[in-house]
Amino acid sequence: MTYKDMCNARRVAATSLRMSVRGDEWLDVAVAKAIRSACYGFKAGAFGEVLAELIDLPTCSMDKTESLKTEGGETVNVWECSNCGQECEEINGSYEFCPHCGAEVSSGE
Repeated sequence: MTYKDMCNARRVAATSLRMSVRGDEWLDVAVAKAIRSACYGFKAGAFGEVLAELIDLPTCSMDKTESLKTEGGETVNVWECSNCGQECEEINGSYEFCPHCGAEVSSGE
């Protein structure tokens, strides 16, 4: 599942959980329904892992490691993710998520 898919799954799960709790449903049942609504193919054995993935959003900083010059004379900065260590070339704007591991960029750019 990509990081954007995971963000959407979190929203779906949160909406489902809010609706279930408003209906005076037991919390454990509401959580199970929320996970099932967010993740197609839900398997009971993976309940804990799916719940952890929905809750946990790793964060990182993008640290500039070097600057390169293109043939046209433009400068391209290279950034390294503090979570996975992978490098990324500069894009227009800034990174919201690491394109390699999906961690949310919280600082350093």
